[in-house]
Order: sequence, then C-alpha cells, then structure tokens
Amino acid sequence: MDAADELIPLIYASLLRETRWEEFIGRLAALADVECATLFFHDSQSGRGAVTLQSGIPDVAQRDYLSHYGALNPWMWQVGRTPVGTAIVGEQLVARDRFHRTEYYNDFLRRFDQETGVGVTIERTEGRFLLLSTLSGDVDEERNAARARLLSRLAPHLRRASEFYGRNHHSGIGAELTGWLSEAGGVGFVLVDPVGRASHVSPAAEKYLADGRAASLGPNATLRFRNPDIQSALQQMLRGPRAVLPVTLQDGGFGITLMPVGQNEGGIAFSGQTVAAVFTPVLARTAAPALEFARRYGLTPAETRVLTAILDGQRPAEIATAASLSVETVRSQLKSVFSKTGANGQPQLIRMAIGLADPDPD
Repeated sequence: MDAADELIPLIYASLLRETRWEEFIGRLAALADVECATLFFHDSQSGRGAVTLQSGIPDVAQRDYLSHYGALNPWMWQVGRTPVGTAIVGEQLVARDRFHRTEYYNDFLRRFDQETGVGVTIERTEGRFLLLSTLSGDVDEERNAARARLLSRLAPHLRRASEFYGRNHHSGIGAELTGWLSEAGGVGFVLVDPVGRASHVSPAAEKYLADGRAASLGPNATLRFRNPDIQSALQQMLRGPRAVLPVTLQDGGFGITLMPVGQNEGGIAFSGQTVAAVFTPVLARTAAPALEFARRYGLTPAETRVLTAILDGQRPAEIATAASLSVETVRSQLKSVFSKTGANGQPQLIRMAIGLADPDPD
C-alpha cells in the first residue's frame, strides 16, 4: 500500500468523524517523511495567511509566519500562476539561488532547519487560496517529486471535503446570530473570515461601520477597529486556540464582543476560524447595571432593552419608535418587567436597577 492509499480513506474517515483531521495531517507528515505538513489559507490581496491544520510546526514559527513572514513568502507571490490540484515543488516557483537570497529563507526557514517545500492549491476563490503543503530539509529532487505526486493525488479528495464544509460550516451562522440578537435593540454583528475580511454584515452593523466610530471596512472588506487592542484581540482569536473564550471591550460608544463561531474541527480546518464581532450600543452609566439586573431577574432581551431605555430616561413612546414597535407592546413588556422584579413603578424600578433600593420590595 502506498501513502495515498492510506491517506485517501483517512480523509473520508475524518469527514465522517470516525477520526480527527489531526490524525490525517500527522500521517501525511509521517508518510511523506517531512518535518512539517500544513493546511492553510493565503489571501493574495492582503498577503495574510491563516494556518488551520498542522503537524510539526512550532508555535513560534506559526506566530512569526502569520505576523510577518507570510507576506514575504516568495512562493506565495507565484501561487496564482499554479494550476489548482497540481502540486509544485518550491524550486519550480522560485529558483533556488534566488530563493536563498530572500529574507523569508534566511531569517525564517533556516531558523527552523527547513530548506524547501511542496504545495498544492486545493481551492482558489477571489484571490483566496486553500493550500496543502509540506516543508523539509530534504532537497533531493526525486523525493520531492514523489511528494508532489502524493499531494496531487490527495487534492481532489480534499477539495470535496472543502466543498462539503463550505456548504455546511457557514450556512446558517448569520441567520442564527440574527435570530439570537433580533430582540436586543440596536445590536449588530459582523462575521470575520480567517484572513480578517467581513463575510457577513448585519443591517445594524452596516450603519455602525459606515459612521466609523469604532470600526470600518478597509480595502478588500477587511474589518478594521479604531482601537488597536480590539484589533489585536481579533487577530489573536482568528489564529488562536479553538477553545478561546469570548472577550468584550468598549470603544466608540459600543461594547464590542468577539467570539469564535462554528467550533467544529473540520469546518475550521477547511473554512477557517470564523469570529463574530458583536456591536452593542453602550449607555455609559446604565448598561452594566441594567444587564446585571436583567440576568438576576431573568428578563428577556426585549425586556432588557426596555429596562435599559427607561434607565436612560426614555419614555415608552420613544422606546417604541426606536425599536419599530407599538407603544402598547412596549408597555406590555414594561409590565412584565414590573411583574418579574416586583417593582411597583418606574421610579422604584430605576432605584432597584442602580442599587439604591431594596431588590426585594414588599
């Protein structure tokens, strides 16, 4: 049995969740006799990349590649010329003597004792590439040609896996978030793909990005936060561990929550880590106590919206107009808040919510 005959069934076993994709990439490295194997994205317009599956690549190498050397990789400058599904040895893209003069080789590859690579483009969509590659210190032409033949045999099967996850990983994420947030007045969200581009923008978020108070869309639909700490948190989440927890920061009058979505090994491997950036308008003095109060009394998102607006000094008619609801609906929601909290009116409700009254009135 040759390497492909073992690896192709492993692709479908991973797809069916009979094993993990990590086993596939590990076996590829072992059977190809290379130090490193990786599945990764490259965006030719921004020069950014995202490693989604790997074997043998140190954490520091991943970090350095994504933060700096990915944009200097001369192989990636030529990848657009290569046919999809046909593996190429590095020397076919850049002559070895020229490659040895590059910063990428001297300051990056050599630091990790790597000399050459073999790669295959699995998919190419609007300047974004999904690639499978190996790195090694072996420059033997015949052995690298054999590695290229192996990757070429794997490519159509990996493309089928990518098409499957592409249909199922992202489908419904935007709709699910829209439904989940629909009752929370003013909340908007952006789905961000592995290379930092906005793949879905909700109607509310479109308005927030247009005014640019906290974030905006740059070239190639790249999401750019005004606050560098938020931008850094987004980049870390896109390339970080899958189990990372959501984070919330504030800027430009918004609470901005970043959270990974679609936490599925295969979906992440072939579609990349997707992050939702949720924009919640912040009422500086009332939002935090309102949310804490709402959690304590089990208020629904709609009831929380009404409570927050009341604390901000709005009347039911103003709340109704802002939320495109009838005044009767808002009054009904407010009565429900009174019932759940035991408040006998708006003044007592406000005192309770900001901690100036007994939370359990008689």
